[in-house]
Amino acid sequence: MLTIRRGRVCGGRVMRYPGTRRAKSPDEGRFLSRIVPGAKIGNESGCERSVHVYGSSYRSHKAPLHPVYNVDFMRRIIIGISGASGSAYGYMALQALRAIGGVETHVVISDAARRTIELEMEMTADDFEGLADVVHRGDDLAAAISSGSFVTDGMLVIPCSMKSASAICYSINDNLLIRAADVCLKEKRKLVLVVRESPLHLGHLRTLAQLAEIGAVILPPIPAMYAAPQSVDDIIAHTVGKALDQFGIPHELFKRWRTPT
Repeated sequence: MLTIRRGRVCGGRVMRYPGTRRAKSPDEGRFLSRIVPGAKIGNESGCERSVHVYGSSYRSHKAPLHPVYNVDFMRRIIIGISGASGSAYGYMALQALRAIGGVETHVVISDAARRTIELEMEMTADDFEGLADVVHRGDDLAAAISSGSFVTDGMLVIPCSMKSASAICYSINDNLLIRAADVCLKEKRKLVLVVRESPLHLGHLRTLAQLAEIGAVILPPIPAMYAAPQSVDDIIAHTVGKALDQFGIPHELFKRWRTPT
């Protein structure tokens, strides 16, 4: 696992007001600020000290910033698997990302998906989770991927049920899969939804249109016959490959179209 040193600001907060001025001290990261009387400043060790400043007096405190140099950041993608039919799409996506390498995968599987996996495939959700780098419980809304401050390249929900699509559309964040998708939208990160439903009524279509308007990519699992698929796996691989294309991940999951000769 890649270890990354992240720059952090600690040792209390610097409160700047209109009268704030930079310190004349040569120490970097030190500012002179007007502090609220009786404010408390805590540090990483947990100790706390009171600061009492009256009138127009000033007090300086240092924010230690640790610069990061020459760090190779691994890509990070969230894989959400909902209860829609088509669990094999999610399994192949995890297989492909593991084989390609260079991508840290975070997986969250809904309760409905766990049941669907058992009904459609000769395996369990544990087999899916075994392909991921990090596994999150669907009810853990305190997980890292529930926060926008946890940086990712985006999220792929594969397959995506219409129930999940609707919840994402209206920010009904009652489980981690929906919350993680909502975070990607609000942070302007890539969100790809492999929506698996047919036929679609007007309510479905309006939901998908609204999702597209707020930034999601709607990528239904539609096979491409020009690739001359020879098996179900070939059909699944085409959709998975199209989804990975959205994240700019190179692969050879299907035969790409070229000008006929």
